Amino acid sequence: HIYLKRRCEHEALSDANITTTMNYLKAQHNIIDTAVLSKVGPKLPAAGQNDATIGTLSWSSPGFILVDDGSYTSANAGAGGTTNYLRATEMAMSFSGTPKGIVVDVDKRISSGTGDHTVADGTVKMRKADGTWAGDNKAASGNWPTTAAYTSYGNPDDLWGLTWAAADFNDVDFGTGISAIISGTSGTKSANVDAIKITVYYLP
Repeated sequence: HIYLKRRCEHEALSDANITTTMNYLKAQHNIIDTAVLSKVGPKLPAAGQNDATIGTLSWSSPGFILVDDGSYTSANAGAGGTTNYLRATEMAMSFSGTPKGIVVDVDKRISSGTGDHTVADGTVKMRKADGTWAGDNKAASGNWPTTAAYTSYGNPDDLWGLTWAAADFNDVDFGTGISAIISGTSGTKSANVDAIKITVYYLP
């Protein structure tokens, strides 16, 4: 938005022409003015489950992600491997408008312990209202921290490569999931997740 305004000012346009030109450039480049968007969330899920659609390592106590309280669901493997999805659904996100973006926040860490394990994102995707995993994989680079911290995936103007209707977000099957890659050959460290939250941005 600032870049567009400065570009217009550089061309010595009047205030009225600046507004017209900025609106034209936004439309041409599919730029959304996030200041005019409303949002629902961030919301925690009402259901947390292990989903074996991907990976071989299961998450214990996946229901811990329903509350942001320092209690962790965990996945561990002495020889390493890929976890199942840690699935967060039943978000109950009701609104009227045009969906414009989705942000997922995951509070994660690698636990303390012995051995040479590291943990990294493998897959982070959305779960559609029809129960399928779809869209862009938003997995972040780098290893999980030893101190729990939130990582954000997506943006207010990012629909993860998918087409959505407002009703999709209120469906019990809508949600998100994360699968982690545990590397290493031995030890007691594990992948830990405390909470998963979703925020949906929309144009009223």
